[in-house]
Amino acid sequence: MSETVTIPKDEYKKLKESVTISKAEYEELLETVEILSDKEILKDIQDSKKEIEEGKFTTLKDLKNEI
Repeated sequence: MSETVTIPKDEYKKLKESVTISKAEYEELLETVEILSDKEILKDIQDSKKEIEEGKFTTLKDLKNEI
């Protein structure tokens, strides 16, 4: 059994322009926005990237060998 639904033309235009994403994707986007809005977190990320480039890190293998 199929049903016909009538949508006003202006609402239909809005629907055609909308994007639907899952709740999980939406929450990921919100988290990304939150991170990108936090200057302290961004600085920590930049500092970490610099340390990696300079070789200032310990690998998991090295940590395991220390135990």
